[in-house]
Amino acid sequence: TKRRRPGQKVQIEKQEIEKLERLIAEGAPPPGTNPLAKDLTSDSNKAKDGGYVGARKFDALPLSRWSKDGLKHNKFVNMTAIQRATL
Repeated sequence: TKRRRPGQKVQIEKQEIEKLERLIAEGAPPPGTNPLAKDLTSDSNKAKDGGYVGARKFDALPLSRWSKDGLKHNKFVNMTAIQRATL
């Protein structure tokens, strides 16, 4: 693994947070939307409108790579209905 300077890691994390905030804002459903009633694409992973509403897998959500790696490592792949509704 390549070593990074202390400030470099902070900068990378800051850029990822900014990217995630944009993705969340762009894909956020209107207030009152029922994410469980959203039409899904054929792969059942992303909503037809390109947002994350209707996603059924954690890797389709706007989460940091560290969060996605942790979920995958602990075998969390598919969301339950309650997880889809709350996330």
